[in-house]
This record gives sequence, C-alpha cells and structure tokens, in this order.
Amino acid sequence: MRGQLQSESDDHDALRTAIELVFDDIGVAPTAETSSLAVRVTQIPDRARALARKALYNSVHRAFAIARSHYINIDLPVINEGFTPGYTDTELDEIEKEAASPMQDLAEKAGEEILPKGV
Repeated sequence: MRGQLQSESDDHDALRTAIELVFDDIGVAPTAETSSLAVRVTQIPDRARALARKALYNSVHRAFAIARSHYINIDLPVINEGFTPGYTDTELDEIEKEAASPMQDLAEKAGEEILPKGV
C-alpha cells in the first residue's frame, strides 16, 4: 500500500512539473489569487486563444507589410476588404490554389518571428 501511495505521489509530482512547464511556456504566471493548480489549468484555454489571436494579427500585419514593401502604390484599405467582388467560387478556388505554394513559403519564413516558441 505504501509503495502504491508513493508511486501515485510521484506521478502527481511529475504531472505538476509538466503543467508548470506548460504554464511557463505559454505565459500563465502564478499569482496569489490563482495559486491552485486546478484554477491555473483552467486559464490555459484563454491563454492559448490569446496567443492564437496574437499570431493571427502578427501574420496578417506581416503579410500587409510584405505586400507594401513590394508594391509602393498598393491600396491596403482595398486589400483589407478581401477578395474583389465578381469572382465566382471556382475562380476564387483557383486563386487560392495559385497562392498556396508562395503562401506556404512565406509562412515558413515568417513563422519563427510570428509564432511563439514550440507552436
């Protein structure tokens, strides 16, 4: 019985250490009001959403900056509106297919700056 209790205690300690590493990696800091491990675990989804929102914002910002650096007279407000009206779904699918490879290359190049470590 003592051995089983020790084993479960060791497992609990390992789990706590793993969760603390996740907290550190995504920036969930311990505070006096949320010292409970269970309460802090509930903060992980909110922090993950915040990181995803920030990555999305940064990637769109980066794409606009890159477009502007290549085309001085580019109309950024028009780009912000999305696809030009009048294209059919089939035409938009073709445009997206054509853009897929360069987009993948740009995403890989910008990924290190935009995404947090380990994402």
